[in-house]
Amino acid sequence: MKKSNLFFAVAALSLGVAGLSGCFNRTEQQGAVSSSKTAKSLKHHSSSKKAAEESVRSSSSQSSSSSSPSISASSSSSSSSSAIVQTVAATQSGTNHIASANAYAYPASTVHVAMTGAKTSINHKVVFLTFDDGVNTSMSPRVLATLKQYGVHATFFIVGNTINSTTAPVLKQEYESGHGIAIHSFTHPYNFNAPGNSGGAIREYYQTLSAMRNVLGPKFDSKVWRYPGGHMSWRGLAASDANLSAEGITWMDWNAAVGDALGASGPKTAAAMLQYHAKTLVSFPQSNVEVVLIHDSVGKELSLQILPQIIDYYKQHGYQFGILS
Repeated sequence: MKKSNLFFAVAALSLGVAGLSGCFNRTEQQGAVSSSKTAKSLKHHSSSKKAAEESVRSSSSQSSSSSSPSISASSSSSSSSSAIVQTVAATQSGTNHIASANAYAYPASTVHVAMTGAKTSINHKVVFLTFDDGVNTSMSPRVLATLKQYGVHATFFIVGNTINSTTAPVLKQEYESGHGIAIHSFTHPYNFNAPGNSGGAIREYYQTLSAMRNVLGPKFDSKVWRYPGGHMSWRGLAASDANLSAEGITWMDWNAAVGDALGASGPKTAAAMLQYHAKTLVSFPQSNVEVVLIHDSVGKELSLQILPQIIDYYKQHGYQFGILS
């Protein structure tokens, strides 16, 4: 843990924390990249675990509907009881994925450690494509279609207040297609390290989990969390980390990115985005795993455009595709 914190401090310094606008992750480092060009190996971060407890079950308003209506990137999902609990294909109790995904699901806690370059039970090359800020009916279904076309799976870090009756079918599609479902807070705030807010993360975790269970059923569970902006963007998260850890929840950052969280300072062309991704690959410790940060929020057209090339890169370099569990 202490090594973890030291690693992130060094990583944040060397990569530089870029201030971002809107709902994007702050640390998809603009300077995130040493001078090197061509990427080969992998790198990672670390983990953190601790203690506390809370149970907030805020239900989301939803009702069963068809699978592809209009754009809704951040519709809210606050109250309402009897939600859409329908039979979800091959549901497993206590996991964030269907049973058939067991073959390529990896414990987030193990991946977390592997990202530091430490040896773990993962002794082959695995890439985890992770998509933040969904769910929506505009970009999320198109990302799903591309993943299906290339025969790979990913982990979707969902913002809880985007789950509603319109987006619920897309969330179900993500789950039923064998992808991992993870939690990216309920409202996507950047203040979990603020004095007096140590309970904020666990509170928003449970709000989002409740909204997910309204759609995916009471057996659904997810112990994978990503802080808005990423853990490496902030200091003072020890108490918040402890609350998550007490519930068996692992926070996950990334060790590769495409630069789509940088706003105006980010890549403007497909070539620039691919180059950004290549540079991030040489900015973290070498590891058997890559956790790639991408966004499936509305308007991320460039990210969607390069997704096939990102997938091809990892296939050509001998990676298996996994999901975080």
